[in-house]
Parts: sequence; C-alpha cells; structure tokens
Amino acid sequence: MRVHWSPFPGGPVWPVLMSAALTQTALNLARPTMSYRVVALGGDGTDIGVVTAAYALLPVVLTLLLGRWTERLPRVWPLTVAGALLLALAPAWVAVSGSVVTIAIAATFLGVGHLLFLVSAQATMVRLAPESGLDRAFGLLTAAVSTGQLVGPLLIGVVVGDSTGAVTESATRRALLASSAIALAALPVFLPRRGRRSPPAFGSATPSNLPSWALLRRRGVGVHLLVSMALAAAIDILVAYLPLLALQRGISPAVVGQLLAVRALAVILSRLSLERMLHHWSRHALIVVSAGGTGLSLALLPLPATGTAAVVLMTVSLAVSGLIMGIGAPLTMTQLALAVPPDSRSTILALNLLANRVGQVGIPAFAGLAASAAGAAGAVWACCSVLVCASAAATRRPGIDPLRAR
Repeated sequence: MRVHWSPFPGGPVWPVLMSAALTQTALNLARPTMSYRVVALGGDGTDIGVVTAAYALLPVVLTLLLGRWTERLPRVWPLTVAGALLLALAPAWVAVSGSVVTIAIAATFLGVGHLLFLVSAQATMVRLAPESGLDRAFGLLTAAVSTGQLVGPLLIGVVVGDSTGAVTESATRRALLASSAIALAALPVFLPRRGRRSPPAFGSATPSNLPSWALLRRRGVGVHLLVSMALAAAIDILVAYLPLLALQRGISPAVVGQLLAVRALAVILSRLSLERMLHHWSRHALIVVSAGGTGLSLALLPLPATGTAAVVLMTVSLAVSGLIMGIGAPLTMTQLALAVPPDSRSTILALNLLANRVGQVGIPAFAGLAASAAGAAGAVWACCSVLVCASAAATRRPGIDPLRAR
C-alpha cells in the first residue's frame, strides 16, 4: 500500500522527497570533498576555481533545453534516475582519479546530474500538485533539499575529520565513495514509479511553445526571478565568507560547521511551517519579508565581536536569517509557476534555476569587489544590499493578484 503524504491527485510525493534528500546529501558531501581532493593531489586555489567553474558551466547551457524537453515527456522519472546516476558516478570517478583535469571533467558530470535531478523533481511536483497545493509541494521539496544541505557537510567532519597530508587522499576517497553510495540509494526509492505515466501539468494537452523572452515579460516573472537569484546567492556568500569572518574572530572550523547547521535547520523548519504562515499572510507579503528580512538579519553577522559574544551574535543572525530565508525559494517558485501557462511551468522553473546560477556567479563577484575594499564584512553587506533592493522591487511590482496567491 502506497503512503500519500498529501492529497495530490497525481500520486504520492514521498519518492520525490526521499530521493531529493538523498541526492542532495550526496552532492553536499561530494562538492567540498572534491576541493580537499584537489589539494591532496597538489592543486591550489586556482585549480579549485577551475573545478568549480566546470561544475557550473554546462548546466547553464542545458537548463532551458531540459526545461522544454521535460514539458514534452510523458514520464519524467528517467531524467530523475539519470541525475541520480550521474551524482553517483562522478564522485566515484574523482575517488579513483589522479589528476585535477579528471576531477574537473567529473565535476562537469556532477553539475549536469544535479541539474537533471532538480529539473525533473520540480516537474514531477508540478504534475502531482493542483494549483492550490503548489506552495505545499515546493515547500516540501525545498525542505528535502535543505535536509541534504544540512547532513552532507556534517558527514565531511565524520569521514574526513582533521586529516592532513597523505592521509587526506585516502580520507577524501572514502568520503567520495560514501557520496556515491548515498546517491545510489536514491534509485530504488524512485524506480517504483517507472510504470506510472505522469500527466502533463494540470491536464494541458498541447505545449504552448512560448519563447523564453515572452515568459520573462509576463507580470511578476522578472521580480520573482530577482528575489530567487538574490536568496540563492546569499547562501554562496555565507559559505564563502563565514569561515573568514570566524577566523578573524578566533572561532574554530568546527564551530563554523555548527553555525551552518543552525542556518540549515532553521531553513527546514520555516519551509515545513509554510502552509501555516500562508493562513495568516499573503504569498506576496512573505516574499517581500523573506528578501528584506534576510538582508537585515545577515547584516548583523559581521558586526565586531569576540569570543562567546561573537558566537552568540553569529548564531542569532544565522538562525533568524535561516527562518526568514527559507520562506522565499518555494514561494517564488509558486509565483513563477502561476505567472505562466500551465504547459510552460517546467520551462519557467528551469529559467529560475538558470537565473540562480547566474546570480551565484555575478553577485559573489560584486561581493568580492566589496571585500577587496572592506574585507569579509564588506562582502556580506554587499549581499545584504542586493537582498534589500530585491525586496523593494518586489514591493513595487507584486506580480499576480495577492488574493489569488493566498
């Protein structure tokens, strides 16, 4: 007997959520470990930059193509399985590789696997959920993703620990093979759905084939892409600059891991509480608060402090920002889905992923310029300014009718 977690007419959502948690755990274990692997093989910061760029480059090119393709497929589970397989094979390849070039190639496959999984998982949720259930669907999906973002980095400390020198090579190999095993564990979770023929989004019969520029011109699309981009970039800024801020305050790497875990846990809690929030406030109001509130709460992070006071200040800032930040992503996804025709929803969600990737390159570059002038604090405050501006833009251009968005 299949367990339905929600009254979605298309079928149970638990296979999507479990596979999302497993694959994201694998991804967030593999990516930092790959950087350690580069160092273990004699690479430097430039080599790590090349590997990071290789991870992001091909998905930027493929995102919209996959979104369009997904709209025409009667079943999307093959894309999900393909994504999980690539997420399993790429770390295993890195584990047995002996060169940075090979790691960069494997990172490309890892990025494509991540993209395949996200596009297909979002399309599956759109097909399973009615319009009234989109907030719940995206809230559960992003909560599952955040679970992987919480567990994956914590596993690095368990598997790699404080290994250095030659020991790092064997330790990273173990971590990468563990990542592969976790990604493979997602396959039997999703494969039972292979016999189901997924209906097109909300029963649409023929794709509208609206070009991407036409989708971008629809009311509310641009501003919600901006908010989503700013929130996604904020996560990267935190991962990049929190260790430097902590170092300046004499805070150990172990505590930094705990701080990031606090933020991830807060995000999960906010996404699981999303339906309750929507009983009291409109979707538009919550999006505005999510972007602006995240910017304001993160602005506390670089304030001067030392010792216990610094840890307390950072904990409060990250916990509050996590609670507020977690609201934005699923709600902007719903707003984007409602702003376009039903048969263009996979494309607009793929376009959202593309915008997030662009923002994760451009906004950190802007933050880096600020950091060159004002240090790590300047980088964080630059990101906060982008979030506040995105919130202001959302206030001025709310998109679809807020009453319909309840």
